[in-house]
Amino acid sequence: MSETALFAANRVMLRHRRAQGDTRARAAHGLLNQPSELLTMILAGNTTANVGASVVATSIALSLLGRGGEWVAFLGTTLVVLIVAEIAPKTLAARHADRLALILAPSLAILMRLSTPLIRVLSVAATALVRPFGGTITPRAPLVTEEQLRFLVEVGEQEGVIQEDEREMIHSVFEFGDTVVREVMRPRVDIAAVPADATINAAVSLMSERGHSRLPVYEGTVDHIVGVVYMRDLIPMLRQGRLEQSVSEVRRPAFFVPETKKVDELFKEMQRRKVSVAIVLDEYGGTAGLVTVEDLLEEIVGEIQDEYDLEEKPIQLVDANTAIVNARIHIDEVNDLLGTRLPMDEVDTVAGLVYALSGRVPAQGETIALPGATLRVEKTLGQRITRVRITRTVPAPQEAAPL
Repeated sequence: MSETALFAANRVMLRHRRAQGDTRARAAHGLLNQPSELLTMILAGNTTANVGASVVATSIALSLLGRGGEWVAFLGTTLVVLIVAEIAPKTLAARHADRLALILAPSLAILMRLSTPLIRVLSVAATALVRPFGGTITPRAPLVTEEQLRFLVEVGEQEGVIQEDEREMIHSVFEFGDTVVREVMRPRVDIAAVPADATINAAVSLMSERGHSRLPVYEGTVDHIVGVVYMRDLIPMLRQGRLEQSVSEVRRPAFFVPETKKVDELFKEMQRRKVSVAIVLDEYGGTAGLVTVEDLLEEIVGEIQDEYDLEEKPIQLVDANTAIVNARIHIDEVNDLLGTRLPMDEVDTVAGLVYALSGRVPAQGETIALPGATLRVEKTLGQRITRVRITRTVPAPQEAAPL
């Protein structure tokens, strides 16, 4: 009973009450920090009590019934132990784990201190027995698992405690650590950059035209980025009238990261280095794209519109079966929105899927049919696809109506 109550108790509740000064919660927390010793003590006590009860019952049965009394003792003791000592108390403990854990913890803590020598001997013996099989006595479970947190969030939304946008943000936090830089970066074709011999005036003009506050600086090609120039460094030059000076005079070192780096690791590193932009490299050392702190934060909070961003939405829902999307949108977002099953084994974005399916650069207005969906190139810019209309051709499965 006691082990069931303690190991099933809500550890978050125990930690909270311990912080409030509850001595019972402090005792329970201390016991749970020694799971092997706690379980050894409880099992030793239970086993001793059960064996003792069997011996006493057998002795009484033999004295009263004579030969054959041992079978009566065996059956009677087994039923009593199972019902009275195991099933009933452990069922009760499972239902009222938190309350019973607080009640039992102080007494168990005292017993733990008194029986420490015996517990150590038994623990050493048990550990030596299971170690050859690669096991441990009691693996310590995490305080709370990601699955439990996700379930609590879903229940919270159903109960009206958590709003839909809050749920999405919490789920985004869970997924943040599983996302790689390649999935959130701005691709190479979208990078606005200036050559190392460009003038301050040219850099400011490009920043104004593209709505950026910093630009990569390259030598020869964009595959050889040598630094980054920031608007805040150009403003003093503008005031001094040094418009024809080279941007190389004010460029700062570039920060490079591989495209396979996890975004949570990158975010921490950018905070530590105090940089706001990183150049993403592909497996060959060429420039794959660019990522900013804003790009990383948008993975959690959604699109952040600033004074330079255009108002065109990345996803425009036409109706329940159709959406016009930015070609850079990830396929899984479209699948979640429309209930489609667009393949994403080889590519990440809608544009990548269109290129892969057509095997060439498709023209504006071209349509590609897939099982369950059609893709229509709505808008192009040069050789690039910028907007795609996606239509679901198979209705999404309807939820069963409640009986």
